[in-house]
Amino acid sequence: MNRIDALCRNFLWEGRTEYTRAPLVAWDRVCLPKQEGGLGLRDLVTWNTVAVGKLAWWVFHGPDKLWVQWVFSQGDWIEKYKIRDAYNGLRDIGPKVPWFHQVWATWSVPKHRCIAWLVYQGAMNTRVKLNLIGISDTNRCYLCESKEETISHLFFDCEYSSLILVFLENWLGMKLRRENVLRWIISYRATRMKKRLIRAILNATIYFIWHQRNICRLECKMERPPVIGAKIRTVVKANCLPKIKYPVHNQDMRWLSKIRTD
Repeated sequence: MNRIDALCRNFLWEGRTEYTRAPLVAWDRVCLPKQEGGLGLRDLVTWNTVAVGKLAWWVFHGPDKLWVQWVFSQGDWIEKYKIRDAYNGLRDIGPKVPWFHQVWATWSVPKHRCIAWLVYQGAMNTRVKLNLIGISDTNRCYLCESKEETISHLFFDCEYSSLILVFLENWLGMKLRRENVLRWIISYRATRMKKRLIRAILNATIYFIWHQRNICRLECKMERPPVIGAKIRTVVKANCLPKIKYPVHNQDMRWLSKIRTD
């Protein structure tokens, strides 16, 4: 089971069975439910333990024994043994993370969700982090080359990223550039449809900024911010707008008409 766990862990981070670098997020954290900040994967060692435990009940307390037959006649308690409940009973259940609905936004593209999850985990290999462990000789941002490349700077304070947000603001007709967008979106108040759309847009923005940052790092190429903003708009229109169920609120209808045509 430990070997299978290791194979799953390696495949998650590298896409193959061998992985020699330190993982971005600890495996016990990955195996937490999504509501508690993980990816919802199972710890196979624990899962196997509770699965074997259920089999043990049937082997040692099978229905062929008279006293067990009497117990069964009092109710179906043995049938109510749930592996999932036993699994949760063997782990420490933590609090729900406030960003669960943002990261796992219903209308968001799966790969956008995964990058957003890493951002909220603080697990991105920014230049500041790489500089601290001696991999990079500078902590300057790849996109603006003027300030330290932290998560908050890269995605929301960087001059390059800010221009992408300006493009999206003009498209959406609302303000996105805030002191802490990651916290703002958690408490954002709007209709369900609008919240789903804004969450998907924010996840797409995080993904495309990170993608452009890596293109700049690996290929020394940089597209203009409006081009990145247009890519985000195209993806959101193609992926989210067809999922809208009508009728919608009159105010939302006017807003949707704007973003459809722009």
